[in-house]
Amino acid sequence: MAAFPKIPSKEDTLVVKACCLMVSLVKKQNIRIPPHIANANIVWLLRCLEGNFHAVIHEAVKAFSALLLNNVNTLEIPYERFFSGDRGLFTKLLKNPKIVNNPDVKYEKNSEEEIFLSTLTCVDTILSGYAEVEAVTKIPNEYITNIGEIILRNIYRWELVTLGEVNYATFIYRSLNILKILTILQEMWIVENLGEILGAARAFTMTGYVDGDWMKPRRVAPSQQILVEPQNQTTSKGGKVIRAKKGKKLSKSSQKSGKKNKNPKNEDHSQFIKPYSYESTIENAFGDSSEEQAAFQTSESELSDSGGGKMSHDLRQKKYRVRLAAIQLIGALAKAVDRKTMFGYWHCLFAPNDAEPASVTLDGCILHDPSHRCRIAALQTISYLLHDAKKFLYQAESVDRESASFTPFSVALGKMVVQLYQVLLQALNTESLTPLIVQILKCFNILIPATPFHRLKSGIITKLVEKIRKLIHHWDATVKLHAFRVMGYIISITDITPEIMTCIGVERLTVRTENIHRKYLEDVGNEEDYEESVEVEADAEEVTEQKGSVNELGEKRMAWILEDLLSCISAGKERQRAPQVLEIHTECLTLLAAMSAHIGIMLGHLKPIAQAIRAGLESDASAIVVNSAKALDFIAHSITQYFLNASTVKATGELEDALMLWTVTLPAVTEHLQGTVTNVKVICCDALSNIGGHVYEKLPRDKQFLILSLLHGNTSNNETIVRASACRALSVLAQFPSLRDDLVFLENTAENGGQISYRWVMS
Repeated sequence: MAAFPKIPSKEDTLVVKACCLMVSLVKKQNIRIPPHIANANIVWLLRCLEGNFHAVIHEAVKAFSALLLNNVNTLEIPYERFFSGDRGLFTKLLKNPKIVNNPDVKYEKNSEEEIFLSTLTCVDTILSGYAEVEAVTKIPNEYITNIGEIILRNIYRWELVTLGEVNYATFIYRSLNILKILTILQEMWIVENLGEILGAARAFTMTGYVDGDWMKPRRVAPSQQILVEPQNQTTSKGGKVIRAKKGKKLSKSSQKSGKKNKNPKNEDHSQFIKPYSYESTIENAFGDSSEEQAAFQTSESELSDSGGGKMSHDLRQKKYRVRLAAIQLIGALAKAVDRKTMFGYWHCLFAPNDAEPASVTLDGCILHDPSHRCRIAALQTISYLLHDAKKFLYQAESVDRESASFTPFSVALGKMVVQLYQVLLQALNTESLTPLIVQILKCFNILIPATPFHRLKSGIITKLVEKIRKLIHHWDATVKLHAFRVMGYIISITDITPEIMTCIGVERLTVRTENIHRKYLEDVGNEEDYEESVEVEADAEEVTEQKGSVNELGEKRMAWILEDLLSCISAGKERQRAPQVLEIHTECLTLLAAMSAHIGIMLGHLKPIAQAIRAGLESDASAIVVNSAKALDFIAHSITQYFLNASTVKATGELEDALMLWTVTLPAVTEHLQGTVTNVKVICCDALSNIGGHVYEKLPRDKQFLILSLLHGNTSNNETIVRASACRALSVLAQFPSLRDDLVFLENTAENGGQISYRWVMS
C-alpha cells in the first residue's frame, strides 16, 4: 500500500483496483494501516478524484472508509477537502448523490444509493472515532454544524420508495447515529434544532412491529408549561433544627484531574448522604455490562422469519438497529439538553393515561418491542429523562372529577406519571430477564423520590410494594439488592400518605427529619443547603393510644420489612466474602438507618436490631463496619428525638428497650473508638452524641465513665475531624442533668479539648 501513491492519477483502472485491494486488506483481513501510509493514500485518492471523479468515485469512497477505520485521531485528515460547504467531497455527495454520474460520458453507471450510503459510513466513522483531546487535527465547528444540517434535511427529505427498504434502513441508522454523536460535539446546534431531531428519532422508535412500519418523521413542538418555582423554605414548627449539608460539587477541571476533597470528613459525609443520587444511578445507563451482553446475544431471534431467506433476516436486523439508534438518540438528547427544555417534550415521549397500546412513545417500546436491547435502552432513556425531574413533577396531581372542556397542565402531568408507574409495573410483572428487571428497578429508584404521592390517587405504592416483597427473595443477588434499594426510597418518602404507612407497617410517624432521610432523599436538584425542622406530634391521647402498656410493647409484631432486613443481615454473616452478599449486607444496614425515621417500627425490637449492628461492627469488611456505625447513629438520634418530642413520661419498657440498644453495642463502639480507623471513630463519636439524656442517665455509672473517658481521649487525637467530633459529643453530653453542674467534668473537657471545646461545652 505504500506504493499506491506512485500510481498515476490518470490510470483509473489501476486506481480502482488499488481501492478494492485496500478494502479487502482492512475489512476482510483486518490489517491495520500505519498512519503515515494512510495519510499518503488519502492525499493520493483526493488527487485522483480531481482528474477522474466519475470513474473512481465508487471505489474511492469505500477506500476512504477503510483508511479512516481505527485511525481518525492519528491521521492528518484534510477536513476542508471533506466537509467544507463549497468544495467538500462528503458534503457534496450527501447533498446531491446524482453528481456521481455524468450523462455525457458513456460507461457503466455508478450506483447513487451505494455511494450515498458509503459516504454516510465515512462520516459516521470519522465522527465516531473523533476525540477532540486526542485528535491530531481538529474539526472546525462550522463543518460539524454543516454536517448536522445536511443529515437532518435528508431524513425529512428522503423517502422509502427512493432508496428501497434495505438501503433506507441503513440510511436512517447511520443518520441517527451521526446525530447522536453531534449531541456531544455541537450541543448549541442540537438545542436550536431539538424539535426536528426529536421528531426524527421518535418516528423510528417502533419501526418493524407496528402498523405502518415506517413512519414519516414530523417536527415536534414543545408544550406550553405553567411552572411555578417550588418553595424550598419550610416554616419552623419548633424543636431541634437540623441542617443537612451536602458535599461540594467538584468542578470540571478537578473532576478531570481526579483531585479529591482535602477534607476527609466532607468527603465521607458526601458519600453517605448521597450514595444513590440521580447521577450515580444513570452514570452507566448506556453501558452494557458483560451480563447484559451475554443475555442479548441471541435476543433478536425472537422475531419470526415468515419471509425466510437471508434478505428477510438482514432487513429485520437493520430495523432493530434503527429502533435502537432512535431510542439511544433520545437518551443522548436527554443528557445534552437542559431539563426544563426537555420537559417541554415529555408529551411526545410518555403516553398519557389510557393511551393506545401501540402509541409511539417510550412506554410502548418498553411493553411491545420484541428486542431485549431496545427495551432496556428505552428504560435507560426514561432514567435520563427522569433525572432531576422533581422540580417539575411536584405539580402533578389527580382529581376525582375532570372538566370536559379543559384539562389543567397539572392534571395531564399527573395522568402521565400514573401511566408511567402502570407501565413499569406491567413490565416488572412480565419480564423474566435479570438485566431488564434491574433496569426497571433503577427507574423506580429515580421516579419514587420525585413523585408527589400525596397529590396523586392511591394504589400505586400498594401494587409496587406487593411486587417488591417478592423480589426481595429473588434468586439473583443483583435483583435482590435493587429491590431493597426501592424499598429504601419508599420508606424515605417525605410526604408520607396513609397508603405508604400501611404498606411498610407504620402505625404513626413519630419523628421525621431531613437528617434521617439524607441517605435516600437528598434533594435531587442540587440546590443550596437547606434546613427542615423536626415535625412534632404533641397529641397526648394519640401517643398514649399508640404506646399502650409495657406488655403490648414487648408483644408488638415485627413489621415485614424489618423482619426481612434482619433475616438478610443474619444470612449474610456466614458469606460476607462474596462481593454480592457484601453489597446486599451493606444495603440492608443503610436501609436500616433510613428506617429509623419511622421509629415506631423499631420500638419493641431494638434488641435484635442491636445484635445485628454489633455483628456488623465486629465484621472484617470495612464497608459493613462503617454502615453499621451509621445505622447506630441514626437509630440513636431517632430514639432521642422520640423521647424529647413526647408530651408524657415514657413507659418503662421503651426506656429499657432503648437501653438495650446501647448495652449490646457499646463494647463494639468502645473497641472502635480505641482503634485507628478515622471515619469509623468519627461516626462512633456522633453516635454517642445522640445517646440522649433519658438513656445516658439509666446507664450504669461505670458505662457513663467509660463513654466520657473515650470521648476525652479522642479530643487529643491526631486527626482534626476526630477531635471535632469528640468535642461536639462532649458538648451534647454536658447538657445532661448529671453533667450539667459537674465543674470537674467541664474543666477537664476544656483542658483536653482546648479553646474550641471550651466554647462548645460552656455554651
